[in-house]
Amino acid sequence: MSWILLSNALNKSYQQNQSRPYTTLAYAQSLDGSISGKTGYPLRLSCPESMLMTHHLREWHDGILVGINTVIADNPSLTVRLCPGNSPTPIIIDPSLRTPLHCQLLTLKSNPIILTMKSNSTTSTNDPTAASTFTERKLQLEKLGARILMCQCDTTNNKWIDLHDAMKQLHVQYNLNKIMIEGGAGVISSFLQTHYRRNRKMISNASEMGVGKEKNNANRTHSIPPLINMINLTIAPIFVGGVRSINSLLPASADGLYPNMKESKLVLHVGKDIVIQGELQSALQYQVKEGINTETKEMEEDTHTEGAEGRDVDISDIEIELGKIKSGEEGVEGETVPSVSTIFSTNDDDDFILRLARADALKN
Repeated sequence: MSWILLSNALNKSYQQNQSRPYTTLAYAQSLDGSISGKTGYPLRLSCPESMLMTHHLREWHDGILVGINTVIADNPSLTVRLCPGNSPTPIIIDPSLRTPLHCQLLTLKSNPIILTMKSNSTTSTNDPTAASTFTERKLQLEKLGARILMCQCDTTNNKWIDLHDAMKQLHVQYNLNKIMIEGGAGVISSFLQTHYRRNRKMISNASEMGVGKEKNNANRTHSIPPLINMINLTIAPIFVGGVRSINSLLPASADGLYPNMKESKLVLHVGKDIVIQGELQSALQYQVKEGINTETKEMEEDTHTEGAEGRDVDISDIEIELGKIKSGEEGVEGETVPSVSTIFSTNDDDDFILRLARADALKN
C-alpha cells in the first residue's frame, strides 16, 4: 500500500520532457546521514518492507544510475526481483572506464550504459599512451555487452562528466524517459551540486532579464527542466557514524540558497523505516522565496481533506497529490499552520490514518 501512495505522487509529478529524462534521486541512509560504515564496504540499511518499495520504484523507472565506486564496492545487479515487472536499464558513471569485467552488470548480460568522457578518448601530450589504453578498455567492455556513451566534461571538474549533457544523450540516444539515481555518495553529491549550480545560474539570468517585469522571460526560465525532479529518501532508525550520503558542502549563495524540498511532501512509515518523498523546488520557486519574482508563482490548489488529528479516514476518499497542502491554511483546531506535510502511517492491517503534521511551531 505504501507503494501505491508513492507511485500516485510520481505519476502526478511526471511529465514527459522532450529534451531529458525525469529523474528520481533515491537512496537509504541512517539517522546521522550515513550510507555505509566504511568506504568500499556495503551496508544494508533498508528493512524488508522498504526494500520491496525500492524494487517497485526501480520497476517504475526505465533507467537506474549508479557511480563506478558503487559498482566496485557492491557489485550490484540493479534488477527488479521482489515484485513483478521489468528491470530498468543499468547506467554507470565511469569517467575512466574502471568497470570490472567480471561485475554482475556484465555477466548478467544487462547491457549497461557506461557514461564516460570524450576527453579520455583523445591523445594527451602528457600521457601519449592514455588514449590507446582507454580505447582498448572500451573495446573490452563493448565486447561484453556494455554500451559506451561519450559525454562532455563538467565545466567545474574536468575529471567528471557533464550531467546535463549525459541526461540529454540518454534521452535522445536510448529513449530513456525516467531515471532512478541510486548513488553512491559521489553521485548523490554531484547531482545536488549540479542542480544547485543550475538553479543559481537561472536565478542570475532571470534577474538580469528582469523577471517579474517581463512574463515571457519568466516563463522561459521556468520551462528549463531541473536536473533532479523527485527525492525518495529512506531513513533507517539507526546511527552509524560512517560514510555520509553527501560528501561535500553544497555551496550557498549570498542569500543562503540551498537545494530544498517543497513544503508539501509525502512521509511514510514503511516497516521500521521512514520514507520521505517530495519534489525539489525549482529555480523559479526559489525566486519567489527570495522575493525576486512574485508575479509568476504557480497557484497551488487548496485542499479540503477532512479528518482531524487522531481520527480515522477512509483512504479511498483521499486524493493524494503533492503540492496541494500549503502553508497558511487553517489547522485542524483553527490555528494558522506555517507549513505542513501529509503523513501516512500503516498498521498491520494496512489501514491508513491521515494526519496533518506541523513542520513548524504553531503561531500563538
